[in-house]
Amino acid sequence: MKVLYIVSTLERCGPNNVLYNIIKHAKFEYLIMTLSKEKDNSMIGDFQILNSKVHCLDSDDFFAKKVVVDKVINVIREENIDIIHTHGIRSDILGYKISKKTSVKHISTIHNYPYFDYPILYGKLKGFILSRIHIHYIKRIDKPIACSKFISDTFNEKYGKKIDYIQNGVDESKFFPLSDNIKKIKREKHNFSPNDVIFISTNMLIKRKRPLELIETFIQTFEKSHEKPTLLLLGDGNLKDLIIKKIGKSEMIKYIGRVSNVIEYLQIADVFVSNSIAEGLPMAALEALSCGLFLNLSSIPSHKEIFDEINTDIILFDDENISEVLKKSYSKVKTKRVKKHHHNNVFLSSIMSDKYQEVYKSEMIK
Repeated sequence: MKVLYIVSTLERCGPNNVLYNIIKHAKFEYLIMTLSKEKDNSMIGDFQILNSKVHCLDSDDFFAKKVVVDKVINVIREENIDIIHTHGIRSDILGYKISKKTSVKHISTIHNYPYFDYPILYGKLKGFILSRIHIHYIKRIDKPIACSKFISDTFNEKYGKKIDYIQNGVDESKFFPLSDNIKKIKREKHNFSPNDVIFISTNMLIKRKRPLELIETFIQTFEKSHEKPTLLLLGDGNLKDLIIKKIGKSEMIKYIGRVSNVIEYLQIADVFVSNSIAEGLPMAALEALSCGLFLNLSSIPSHKEIFDEINTDIILFDDENISEVLKKSYSKVKTKRVKKHHHNNVFLSSIMSDKYQEVYKSEMIK
């Protein structure tokens, strides 16, 4: 069995982390195809460490014109591909057109519900159009698989389309809690003491993640208090300049920006915060969970899904009680009432990869 994975690029993001975690545990042959050239924030080095073969089409085509489809079909024949597994709207459109011209099976991971995501990301009109297009193709793909129960249920309720789900999983060999001694040493490297309380957000700095609202609430909650935690902001996005301006002279919030060593910051932190209004099944939260952090998550369906599976040391909040939750989390950390090790036996990359491999085998015999 040989699988062709198709993605726009290997940009460092949640869906490509999912792809990496599937491949890391692969017991089959595979090839990765990217549609466009890599940019600075690329994971291609991570995949090369796994000895992954990456083929780039170097195309900006969005709707999979015939010439692009034919190029990929040639690769499929040369490489004896049995299954194509796509991630994202561009890849899904291409994969669907290929499956209609060949005998290969088409599997797609659905990482979001487009109508929740695209209007915020692309603007209302463009987002609405792209959502309609993507859902049109999702409904026709051989085997779409949702990354969460929430997305699976949403498609079933809105379109009567039964979509199986495989929950995202974290590489437990990379994301894990540190011992107290090592954590102390790593904190000193970043000018923090063992007694400091560190909140962290590793989400993209975009409207859907609501970082500006988080910053404002964090400052209002603690600025006049004797309690002085720190909020580390990691990531990049189109709100970056507004965020830096919003932080101003506040000493409680440190903008770190885009980094390659996110794990190191997670492992020195105490509390992970996500103020997002929509998610698929957020890898950032799952990675923080595996690093032993206490989670403060906005009360949206995908966050509730994590809470339902592992509710220890997770608090869900809404706009009315976020300040109260931040204070409660601060108190828990300060009084050492947060467990140091989480027992994450659900959201593991090995489990996720095995489930996808079972799907591949099942599709092969149809």
